[in-house]
Amino acid sequence: NIVFNYTNEEIHEIKKCAKDIIYFADNYCTVMTDEGLQTITLRDYQKDMLKQFQQERFNVCLASRQVGKTICSSIFIAWYILFNFDKNALILSNKGATTREIIDKGKTILENLLR
Repeated sequence: NIVFNYTNEEIHEIKKCAKDIIYFADNYCTVMTDEGLQTITLRDYQKDMLKQFQQERFNVCLASRQVGKTICSSIFIAWYILFNFDKNALILSNKGATTREIIDKGKTILENLLR
């Protein structure tokens, strides 16, 4: 119940992020790397994956290992829960450790939005 007034620029920026997941990822998503927290640089196929996640309800990804599927999933989940107030998100994987990794990456993105 905190009253907070956004400026017109902030409202415009929120609308841009809500409409375009790539804009959100390129400008606001920071991830933990070996060098510390860094703004993510998406490859073209990762941008395509995020656009597909945004546009389609069901997706199947045929991809090799170590191409950034987990971070793309984390970015999408962070974006989804930020801009869909009436929806829930569920994360499942074949191992609990993988689920925790996706949750941790999503938490890192959300926690560092304020910085």
